Order: sequence, then C-alpha cells, then structure tokens
Amino acid sequence: MLVAALICTALALVSFVVVIVTGYTLGLVVMFLLVAVAASLLVIDMSAKRHPTGRHSAGDR
Repeated sequence: MLVAALICTALALVSFVVVIVTGYTLGLVVMFLLVAVAASLLVIDMSAKRHPTGRHSAGDR
C-alpha cells in the first residue's frame, strides 16, 4: 500500500510538471485525482497498521 501511495505521489508530481509546461487543465484534474488516491491509500495503510489482524478477528467474539 505504501509503495502504491508513493507511486501515485510521484505520478502526481510528474503531472504537475506537465501542467506547468503545457498549461493543460486536464493535467491539473489528473494531478488532483492522483493526490486524492495517494492520500486514501496512505489512510488505508495507516489504519491497517493500527489493526494488523483486521476488524473481524477471532478475539472479538
């Protein structure tokens, strides 16, 4: 998950450079989408580290 978030962040940075060079609005939209995906992946990764066994573990019964 962390690797996927880093890849999304790197792609967002690349698209940001493309936006600066070309001025395309589409690149800006793609950049914000990639940042949102990277942020959600990081949140999922952090919550998974807090609950390594998952929400429905055998100890909860």
